Amino acid sequence: MAGKVLPACKPYFLNSKITTGILRRIIKTSLCTLLLFSVSLISYFVLLSASYNWRSTIATVDLLQPTNLSHIVFGIGGSARTWHRRRGYSEFWWRPSEMRAMCGLTRRRLKRLVGGEPALRVLAAGTDRHAKHSAAARMARIATETYGLGIEGVRWFVMGDDDTVFFPENLVAVLGKYDHEQIYYIGAPSESVEQDEIHSYGMAFGGGGFAVSYAAAAALYGVIDGCLERYAYFYGSDQRVHACFSELGVPLTREPGFHQVDLRRDVYGMLAAHPVAPLVSLHHIDYVHPISPLFPSQLDALRTLFNAARTDPARTLQQSICYLTGRSSPVLNWSVSVSWGYTIQLYPWIVEPNQLEVPFRTFKTWRSFRKGPFGFNTRELAPQTCPASVH
Repeated sequence: MAGKVLPACKPYFLNSKITTGILRRIIKTSLCTLLLFSVSLISYFVLLSASYNWRSTIATVDLLQPTNLSHIVFGIGGSARTWHRRRGYSEFWWRPSEMRAMCGLTRRRLKRLVGGEPALRVLAAGTDRHAKHSAAARMARIATETYGLGIEGVRWFVMGDDDTVFFPENLVAVLGKYDHEQIYYIGAPSESVEQDEIHSYGMAFGGGGFAVSYAAAAALYGVIDGCLERYAYFYGSDQRVHACFSELGVPLTREPGFHQVDLRRDVYGMLAAHPVAPLVSLHHIDYVHPISPLFPSQLDALRTLFNAARTDPARTLQQSICYLTGRSSPVLNWSVSVSWGYTIQLYPWIVEPNQLEVPFRTFKTWRSFRKGPFGFNTRELAPQTCPASVH
């Protein structure tokens, strides 16, 4: 209706008493509802956390991480008599802030050690019942005793001696290829055939170091007592561990970077033609000449190798071969073999790669001090003359 004015809306105000009562009722109801909701929510999370396996979640997250040094526990065998003399070797590779280790020593009398060394667990003489070579039996227990401690985040147990030097980054690279939740026993046999024949070609020699996966340590833990009883006549701890794994049906997984160094005199030939594999360990370094003739002591000679290893650990001792050929004259033909971080060999003639990769026989066998046999090919180190030119 045009021109008709609508009546104005008249505001309606609640009575103040009525308004106050309604507000009180609303606030009271809201508080009760909020309280009930909070109690229910808290109860829900308490019940949920009680039934939820938080450790499995942490383990799942950990499994997603690549293997690193924090996943490895070292077990070092030795004695209080030799530890102070050989502790300098561990200083090359031991990193207190990154590594964990247990050192099994065979005497109680031990002087106070400086900080930064592996934790010591003294294996007291006379406490093991596995008679004849009781020290070896106690050393064989290092892996299983360490497993029994229940240390969190462990994937691998790595055994070695107090005169074993490890190259940590290369060790991690090798173990990272394998699944620690599967049963693995990783290492290498001796370089001297006479040692392999006495012990076993399928045994990881302990001085060169060997690695036991977490799953393998769990399996070994359940049989170690009876196993050591059956093999009490064996000489070494590594021989007993191998026998126990044989009973479990676990073969040796060979990695050529583990080196027992069952050799005498000069190991130059072996180091100058190292296999194409990461250098993981060296052992028996007290029993061979200094690896470099420029230094009178083995510690000083090893220091130069470790300085190179810190720069590029994966390439340490890896052999590279190259040639310089002269088109106009064969006199300009050169063959060059480089063992990275260690040595260079120069030949003023062409030497085929299948010869250069064979180590010079600068060493002798471990037990008999003979020229062989060894577990790899060798070639005689003798003066050579240039072959006649072909025109």
